[in-house]
Amino acid sequence: METAVIWNSQTATILEEDLTRMAALKEMGFASMILAYNDRFRTGSGSLAAYDGKDDGLTTWGRSVIDEMTKYGIILDLSHTGNKMRVYQQVWEGAPEGKWDKEYAERVKLRNELLEKYGPR
Repeated sequence: METAVIWNSQTATILEEDLTRMAALKEMGFASMILAYNDRFRTGSGSLAAYDGKDDGLTTWGRSVIDEMTKYGIILDLSHTGNKMRVYQQVWEGAPEGKWDKEYAERVKLRNELLEKYGPR
């Protein structure tokens, strides 16, 4: 049996609002990042905030963070993020739809509405 360890940040607050820090995180071995862990963050809303009706989706800052993550090959972890934020992240990244929970049909509907309103990236 083999074991792998992946360094992850559970929010983008580690960047301290400075996108140039992404390069340092990559150099230190960070391989993935969650943009919002349960609550509301500058990047968007987590799952508990969404459950409480405060699902703001992905912010402009969040899109910038995703762009920087993509540049350095850091994986976007969608766990603990709100429903709208998850869909916005997929639309922004051009990621394929995933069937990971019972709210799939709702996300597909929202995704299609967003694509119709804003178009593909």
